[in-house]
Amino acid sequence: MVATKRRKLSDKGDKLFSDSKRKLSVEGDKLFSESKWEPAVEAYDKTLSANPADAAAWKNRASALIHLQRYEEAVESYDKALALDSDDASTWYNRASALDELKKCGEAVDSYDKALALDPNDAQAWNNRANALYALKRYLEASESYDRALSLDPNNASAWNNRGNSLYILKGYQKAAESYDQALKIDSSNAGAWHNRGNALARLERYQKAVESYDMALALQPENASTWCNRANALYMMRRDQDAVDSYDEALGLDATMVGAWNNRGNALVQLERYQDAVESYNEALALDPNYGDAWNECGTALAYLGRYEEAVESYDRALLVNPNNASTWYNRGNALVNLERCQEAVESYDRAKAIDANQADHWNNRGAALNNLGALEDALVSYERAVAIDPDNPSYHFNIASVQFTLAQDKPSLNAINHYLKAKPMDANAWDLKGCLLLRLRSNQEALAAFERACGISPANAMYHYHTGVVLQRFRRKREAVRHFRLALQQVEDFQEAAEALQQMESERPTWWDWWFQDSWARRTVGIALSTLLLAYMIMPLFGGQVVIAGGLTLNVGQSIQYYILPVTLIAVILLLPSILKWGRRAAEIDPLPSKQEPQLAPISTPTEPSEEGRVKTKPE
Repeated sequence: MVATKRRKLSDKGDKLFSDSKRKLSVEGDKLFSESKWEPAVEAYDKTLSANPADAAAWKNRASALIHLQRYEEAVESYDKALALDSDDASTWYNRASALDELKKCGEAVDSYDKALALDPNDAQAWNNRANALYALKRYLEASESYDRALSLDPNNASAWNNRGNSLYILKGYQKAAESYDQALKIDSSNAGAWHNRGNALARLERYQKAVESYDMALALQPENASTWCNRANALYMMRRDQDAVDSYDEALGLDATMVGAWNNRGNALVQLERYQDAVESYNEALALDPNYGDAWNECGTALAYLGRYEEAVESYDRALLVNPNNASTWYNRGNALVNLERCQEAVESYDRAKAIDANQADHWNNRGAALNNLGALEDALVSYERAVAIDPDNPSYHFNIASVQFTLAQDKPSLNAINHYLKAKPMDANAWDLKGCLLLRLRSNQEALAAFERACGISPANAMYHYHTGVVLQRFRRKREAVRHFRLALQQVEDFQEAAEALQQMESERPTWWDWWFQDSWARRTVGIALSTLLLAYMIMPLFGGQVVIAGGLTLNVGQSIQYYILPVTLIAVILLLPSILKWGRRAAEIDPLPSKQEPQLAPISTPTEPSEEGRVKTKPE
């Protein structure tokens, strides 16, 4: 911000107008030259009572009145002069200056136009005309008028600065920054130009350069609260949140009534996770302006982070009284209501948010989560799919779709969705567990086992993952490994009833002859394979009849050696069936996995990504 200065008359305003016919105004002119303004006005009044056609006396009287800050009378006096002599550019110029002081900027522009029609090379008139246009918010015309002034007087630092301000408001931030640079080349001690340059650079997202520019301004004017505030805004955008808080503190130490600074300080404290301090900062802002909607909204966010959801909802409600069309506030209110398990109200709040802005994926996703909690799974799926359509790269939305489709037994689409999620989040054990449950239902047991083992590897302390791994191992008849995983599940959760029952079932199971020979022991498996091979060989011998050449000259006559055939076959068969003979086994029933309860992944609370506009200090012309 540049301090606004009262526009002063140029030397034209102090010029004494005279002509050869003027005889009675000598006393007034003498008093004027001695800066005795009140006596000069009285003297001119005497002159004009005798000769009301004395244009020079009217002009000089007006100039004296301007020095006395009696601008209305000055304009009237200039009007008298112009009625007698309308071709004097200086009179039009000084009349415009008086109108400027009266804030009659539209009339001032007209008067400057008259002056410039008579003297188009008057740089100061172009500059002052631009200032009046700026005050009228006719910024494009103002910038053009500054251009004319600077073409005539390129060393006018104030004009360069004010041209930059016009371009800044027109959002021509790069050209504005260049204009400020020109001003500072001429006068590097202009704190306002350094400040304004910082504003333009911040808008260009060149935050480090902006901070450096604010620092230059503060070196010249360390007591400027506005510069400290805007410096803090730039630091906030650089995510230097503690530095931003320090800078806001400097600003508020100089001017504790800066509502935007209190609010934006709260935003920085939220980023630092100092939520209670943030609430206090927002409360300071609201004490100054109870209708500050952004502060109510962001205070609600800080309260939500503190888990004070009831208060958060109240704060959001206050924000909505100020601005019922803020989609972010409706969204955050819905999030707080979900945490209060008031999901129907949350859905209504999300509906209000999407009615205002239907293109926010977070709003659709969290609406889906609330519907999911209400058991309205089909509607939840529609909402999640809308979120994915808006933002297909957000993995959480795919996870939520997979979760709902799993519950709806839409297994293949669910598997596609969870695979999409795992490409982005390969270390999410919960997602691997969900994938394993899907593969089990699709009878892809080997892939299911790999998924459950991946979940256990990522999160070995999760009882459910071990339980599911044990379930698949039991189906593969890998008893020892299954028992180990069921025990690991019980180590994590002692009262895990399903795991305890599965373990008891596995341990009480009597192995079948197949498990005894080929599953439970590597040594028995080797012996079993050898005996089975030998038995198979003896069983196919009768197919050959007569002599069977075993090796070289060694032959076996089956017909003569029937006793040598029956005896070994019987013996091998008895050995293989011995486990069943001694202890008839029975295989345990398959253990089913538990339903995988998947909590929907909520999108985060909406927090401000840049300082509120109330915290920005606008540029002003000099």
